[in-house]
Amino acid sequence: MYKRSKLVKETQDAVTEAHSAIDNFRTLFGRYPCPARIDRVPGDADYGFEDYDAATGTCNVSAGITVANSANTDPALTDKRIYIGTLPFRQLNIADIYVHDGYNNRIAYAVSGMMVDANTYEDNLGAITIEDRNNSNLLRLPHTAHFVVYSSGEDSQGAVSKLGGAIGACPNPATEVQGHNCNGDEKFVYATTQNGYDDVLRYTSADRVDQWQIAENDTTNIHLRRSSGLVAGLSASGTPDTSVVMDVKSIPNYEGRINAAASATNTDEGNIYVDRVCNADKSKCFKPSYIGGKRADGQGVECPAGQYLTKFVDGETGTIGCTDTVELRCPAGALMKGIDPATGAMRCELSPGSACPAQAIPGTCGDTRTVISDTYADPDNDGNFNWYGFAYTGKCHKFNPGTFSTAVVSALNAAVDMSEVNTIIDGINADVNARGAYGDCGSTSADALVRDTFECRTDGTWDTTPIQSIERGNVETDMSSFNPVISSNSSYVLSPNEVTHIPWTAYDPNNPMAINNLNKQTGANGTDHDCFCREDYIVQTKACGNSLGGFKFRVMHHPCPQTSHYTLKQVYPNSGWDDSQCTCSPHSGTETQACRHYFGIPQNSVSGNVSKPYNVTCNGNNPTKTYGTVDTSNCVCPSQTTPIMSQDACPAGTTNTFVYNGITYTGVKELYQQNWICPTGIGGNVASAADKGYYDTITSVHTEPCTCDATIPPKVESENCAAGESGQKIYHIPWDCNLGTTGGYPPRDPSHLVSDTCSQCRWHADPMSKQPGTSSVGTLYEKGSACPSCSGLSAACHETAGEDSFDIWTCTCYGAPPVTN
Repeated sequence: MYKRSKLVKETQDAVTEAHSAIDNFRTLFGRYPCPARIDRVPGDADYGFEDYDAATGTCNVSAGITVANSANTDPALTDKRIYIGTLPFRQLNIADIYVHDGYNNRIAYAVSGMMVDANTYEDNLGAITIEDRNNSNLLRLPHTAHFVVYSSGEDSQGAVSKLGGAIGACPNPATEVQGHNCNGDEKFVYATTQNGYDDVLRYTSADRVDQWQIAENDTTNIHLRRSSGLVAGLSASGTPDTSVVMDVKSIPNYEGRINAAASATNTDEGNIYVDRVCNADKSKCFKPSYIGGKRADGQGVECPAGQYLTKFVDGETGTIGCTDTVELRCPAGALMKGIDPATGAMRCELSPGSACPAQAIPGTCGDTRTVISDTYADPDNDGNFNWYGFAYTGKCHKFNPGTFSTAVVSALNAAVDMSEVNTIIDGINADVNARGAYGDCGSTSADALVRDTFECRTDGTWDTTPIQSIERGNVETDMSSFNPVISSNSSYVLSPNEVTHIPWTAYDPNNPMAINNLNKQTGANGTDHDCFCREDYIVQTKACGNSLGGFKFRVMHHPCPQTSHYTLKQVYPNSGWDDSQCTCSPHSGTETQACRHYFGIPQNSVSGNVSKPYNVTCNGNNPTKTYGTVDTSNCVCPSQTTPIMSQDACPAGTTNTFVYNGITYTGVKELYQQNWICPTGIGGNVASAADKGYYDTITSVHTEPCTCDATIPPKVESENCAAGESGQKIYHIPWDCNLGTTGGYPPRDPSHLVSDTCSQCRWHADPMSKQPGTSSVGTLYEKGSACPSCSGLSAACHETAGEDSFDIWTCTCYGAPPVTN
């Protein structure tokens, strides 16, 4: 019981984690991911990744993705497709423990077609149908669920294993409702675990999309979803304030940047309107008119004829630097390779270092190869390039052409039993004359077994110890496609232990079968044959079945070159199995079958097996099986728990905490459960489907009073400042349990004030706006004096410099403490 509960919890945790990860993906990118292909297995490059076409904003329709059509008739749902596959766990960065359910099967995933594209995502455009076991709709609007994730549960009906194999057949939805969850249609069933339903399913039918989103092609960029503008400093009425401060921070390797674009697709054009451009401490500023103004107005910049602008020296005066020579340089260690025609920029590339001369170096498998400087690369992506060379080695013992002749096929056709078949094949394998000379497989990537990678040192000499050795693997593997150094956890990389023990037990070409007949090299690892390959013919058998005795068989060829012992090609018969050894002989016996399958009832409603005696008679080679009286005495009604099926929450503003049957509940006013019923008693005999165990109707089992919740956070309210001031007052109003029957928020009073940023509106001078000299006449406004409103109005202001002498400034009216300088 503990183990079963553990598997159920692991399954529930995996489905919940998948549901949460998909919701998080939508929050970040404004869309749901496409399913991963169900026909991809561990080792495939796209295993666990969504099958998404970014160009069209749709999921790819492939052999590994099922497509259903929605029953939603909303005209706005222009794409009615529903994509069904497996969870794209790599796209979602889900931890390994949540990738499969508790039964080691894949988590299934279905998603509405219009919701995999951020451009067409709308909250009301779901396409999936969610119903209960009685075909009743479970959604506010029928057929509008966004996505579904589910596990086929303990019975694994319709499930796909971790390695991609089908576990159990999908049941007929007409008789078992969970069939809707695996039959590839638009409908999914969400129900309690009873009457054979043990699927674990989660779905989403409505959720908001954050307006701020992360770009999929560059996760360092954040953008507003479908927004045509962004205004900083809006007041409560929606009117922009006159002045807003915005800091653009920088992060490592990036500058603080503001890009202005004229359109969503044209990032090369746009306008930024500004009177002055300054450095961070405002000590140095210049007006854009000094650069882009009209020369006729004494503005702009211009170099003498034949010279070019190199620097802008003094922004206040417009002084510039000009020269008649412009130098462009590549970084140290790089050479100029030309001009990029698209951008006009100089193109630089690192200059290759000194290559090593050709040198004969022994390879891992003993053969000596001439290693040349073949590839100039940076396998670690650390900016350090080196020359690399390769040695391809290995020994092969291949059959002569025509060894598996028509005479061999005829002998197999005439064989009367499996002993004769094995004698034929063993004779070919042990025949020294059937094989050619034992020796070098070849020195190229197409025919060798092991590739050694050698590194050229910076002094121009070879390091004769391989920096990595990889084995071929299957016959079809092309070692030339691998980088000079591949991932150390790749299955192709020979481990130090393997290299240490090469060669293993010596291969004797005069006695080919001295090495075990599974074509595994004996020695420390004894699994593959990394440095040698022997061609064999192998007989595979399986029981005839269908009440026939004997074995079917086929003959497989183990070809070279390869280093794995399991890649085989069928040579007899051309396809399928030879069933000539299958015979019919009269016999009797007893079969067992799970009681639940015999009666066609849910798994948890009965335990045990029935015994079915049978008798087989033969008419030539055609068997007939007849069954006797079935023994159901071992079928019993099991004991089951009575779980809490549902609960009612306390009303808003109230809560409680209590323990019921050892479980702590918080904020719950009533509990409901179903009782387990065994018509013949717990452990009683189930002689027919009518005697099965079942859960009774849901009934209330406990009520608990709810009281005022004193932990409810304060309510936040704001208040505008008085006329002639800017800023805001913030109040935190606490929840009061003494108000009413369940508590409430009292009226706001001064004791609730937590922040007051109100300040007088005053005339503030632009530090760079002082006019040259002094004036004998002042202005209407004095620098630092109060002004009527914080509207951002600009006007001339003065500061007394002496008797009948005034400094004249350009001032702006906004809220801040008085200026004293």
